[in-house]
Amino acid sequence: MVYLMSVGSNLFVLSVTRIPLLSRVKMVEYSVTVYTSDRQFSDTSDYVYITLVGTDDESEQTQIPNSVLYGVGSELTFTVSCASSIGELELIKLDKQNFLMNEDSWFPDKVVVKSPEEETFTFPVYCWITDTKEQYFKEGTARTVKEDTSACGKSARERELKEREKNYCWYSLKEGIPHCIKADDPCELPPEITFSYTKKMGFAFTAMTGWLSSKFRGLIDCKRKWTTIDNITHVFNSRTTDIA
Repeated sequence: MVYLMSVGSNLFVLSVTRIPLLSRVKMVEYSVTVYTSDRQFSDTSDYVYITLVGTDDESEQTQIPNSVLYGVGSELTFTVSCASSIGELELIKLDKQNFLMNEDSWFPDKVVVKSPEEETFTFPVYCWITDTKEQYFKEGTARTVKEDTSACGKSARERELKEREKNYCWYSLKEGIPHCIKADDPCELPPEITFSYTKKMGFAFTAMTGWLSSKFRGLIDCKRKWTTIDNITHVFNSRTTDIA
């Protein structure tokens, strides 16, 4: 602030006082640790953003650092800063955006958040994040419908129920046959309930070795008829089991 004094036609400066434009605000910091699964291809090179949602407020969307370096079975700890405490944490939002043209799926196990009050909140994930839609995950403390009284908790519960009804819709193929999931192709099912890459490769390897074994023994192109049941036993001699 500048103080002036006028004497006649002359103007004199008496003093100058400096006033800070912005006062320094002490930020509240939350320690966040992201755990990526140790299963094959669970890491990602995409950009991932996280938002903490509490009973009083929510944090700004924060990019998880070094997302291009996510590794299988890795743990990554970083800080999310807020202007003030956001209260007791209820859920987190994860938003994965493509780094390259193709989507790179990610399988995080969980996210653990430590508040400035030294409280620890665990958010189980344990599912594949394959698209660029914002995903919501509730805090791991089990709550009944009556205990989950906050608007945020109710909204997350309703959203999860609708998603599960969509993914796991039962279908009756024929009267008297047990119901099955309504899907025209296994690829339409949620990726976390389909066979893993390792299991699919195991199926493919078993099928290929079985086919080659039958081919080399002349069974693939054989057109001769079997005359007795005993003639069939040699088909299974490469993979003998109790049932076989």
